[in-house]
Amino acid sequence: MLLSTNISRPVQEPRDDLESGSKDRPFGPSEEKTIVSLAFCAPEFFGSVGQHLDPQYFHVPEAQFVFALISNLFQKHEVVPTRDAIRDAAMKLLTVDDDYESILEIIDYEPDPREIPIAKESLLDWARSKAFGLIYSEDALDAYERGEYDALTEIVENARRIVDISDAGVDFFKTYQDAFEPTTEVKLTTGFKDLDRHINEGGPTRGECFVWMAPTGVGKSLVLVNSGVMSFRANLKVLHVTLELSAFKTKQRYIGAFTKTPLKQIRDKQDRIVHLIDKEAATSSGGLIIYEFPPDEISVDTLYQVVKWLRRTKSWIPDVLIVDYLELMMSRRSHFNKEDYTQQKKVSTELRGLAKNENVLLFTATQTNRELSNKKGQGDQGGGVIDVNRVAESYGKMMPSDYVVSLNQSPDEYKNGRLRFYIAKNRNGPKFKTISAKVNYETMVIRVDQHMLLG
Repeated sequence: MLLSTNISRPVQEPRDDLESGSKDRPFGPSEEKTIVSLAFCAPEFFGSVGQHLDPQYFHVPEAQFVFALISNLFQKHEVVPTRDAIRDAAMKLLTVDDDYESILEIIDYEPDPREIPIAKESLLDWARSKAFGLIYSEDALDAYERGEYDALTEIVENARRIVDISDAGVDFFKTYQDAFEPTTEVKLTTGFKDLDRHINEGGPTRGECFVWMAPTGVGKSLVLVNSGVMSFRANLKVLHVTLELSAFKTKQRYIGAFTKTPLKQIRDKQDRIVHLIDKEAATSSGGLIIYEFPPDEISVDTLYQVVKWLRRTKSWIPDVLIVDYLELMMSRRSHFNKEDYTQQKKVSTELRGLAKNENVLLFTATQTNRELSNKKGQGDQGGGVIDVNRVAESYGKMMPSDYVVSLNQSPDEYKNGRLRFYIAKNRNGPKFKTISAKVNYETMVIRVDQHMLLG
């Protein structure tokens, strides 16, 4: 068949010594067909990622030829060509001696939808690997020896720009009528129905970050467990990552919240607990998985890997991600960890990005300043409320969050098992609302007073 053409970048003759699956021929024959098809079924992905792939990395000659046509037309016209355009371009170059039927089969190939995300991930990983690998090239080493660090920075920055943007764009004038549909935005839950009425006018959604804010000992970990319980009961899969309590203690708190059993009586009431937990599992299509990591040792990169691992090994994809809690994480960029203000602001931003990238509702918690920590959560002895300006160390960590609700409690309220939720930040809905709640520290159950809005 024809392998040398008049197009601006000729197809190279495949080398027999390069095997599929090697670093020089990283894709299998079926995968190559799917990658070619991405130019037609996912043109935005090709424009952002696929363009970094050179035809020489294809082992199948027909796939190599078609990809070269796509790549050259893209470089010439700065637009991803259509399937019909590639078919016409191929027919102009082929002769009667070429196996044009095999080439047309590659062009017309429609991949199984299940093949597309696999091929995307494979190509994205390969493109990033090649781009970051340039840091070890002779040109990069020479630049290092000469002290030309800008050249090295450019290599790293170019590699970071290789991302999948194929699903990020929305044409407003073609899609604005979607906003008329009440079901367009699926509302999840904070764990408390009366709070949901004010948060985002019905509850937070996927891709958002919800922060519980409180002094030490008021109930940050406790309220996160309650958010997890109610999310599970709403048929959602919950991934709970604890950096403060052990997984064992977190599990005990879930048992208490699910079954209303005092934690001190868990061993004595095993039969009752097993019955109630089994009933919970049978009546919900949700799930709950708990991970424990040491504080100040992980970043969002670890959380990405956990989600990826669960998806690949268990086909388990979380709807809700709980991180207990924000200050106990590190930024993924080490230079941001030199002082608390910058570190916590970056961690907050990275968690917001995690929520968006993994399409989960992310719950976390944050600490108030030390002054409030000494006052058991109240703004004053009259039972004031904690606003975002009372957050510890870094006000900047509040900026990326979509919702911030503080936990407020005077000494008398603590004795009487009372708690107040104060809406300090609400991207869509009223702020400065206070809702009364009851808390049982023996069972870990929090219940909002029915329609008890204090302000």
